[in-house]
Amino acid sequence: MKQSKVIGLTGGSGSGKSTVAQIFAEHGAAIIDADKISHEITDSDATVLAKIRQEFSEEVFENGILCRKKLGKIVFSDKEALKKLNAILHPAIAEKILAIVKKSTSDIVIIDAPLLFSVKELVDICDEIIAVCAPDDVRIDRISARDDITKEEAKERIASQMPQEEIAKRASVVFVNDGDIGKIRSEIVGYLGK
Repeated sequence: MKQSKVIGLTGGSGSGKSTVAQIFAEHGAAIIDADKISHEITDSDATVLAKIRQEFSEEVFENGILCRKKLGKIVFSDKEALKKLNAILHPAIAEKILAIVKKSTSDIVIIDAPLLFSVKELVDICDEIIAVCAPDDVRIDRISARDDITKEEAKERIASQMPQEEIAKRASVVFVNDGDIGKIRSEIVGYLGK
């Protein structure tokens, strides 16, 4: 069986990774969305939910269901709390992603993971890593519109993450997604050699 080329796609919140992933998908790449997998796990994985409840108390649950907004308020303003949450989530996310990659029959598999560099198991299976960057003001606008939060909360979220410069330094390829879809599309097509 032919093995897929595995590309890690990463970048800070609001960098425009989803748009880049979508363009790759239009060219036949299989997309594994780490955020979506994280949501599935925090919706239904009893073991993970028990660990979150133990670490963050019943306060982050409403009627037995994890309230991401409450949890987000805690972890995006407290680096230690974020580390604790990531220690609970990352192994479960990595396990699920590795299983999907193994089964893939696509030529290219994109692992869309904002915190890719925090999960060694994922970095290790990538043949290449693409970083998506964008100006901070663009990121702040995107985050506040997407997540219905204030610009201050969006800035906190950005501050809680690895700096873009660091992400770009660790990647093999960097795309700047400042909102010019035509430009980013042609860069991706060039990258794919089409």
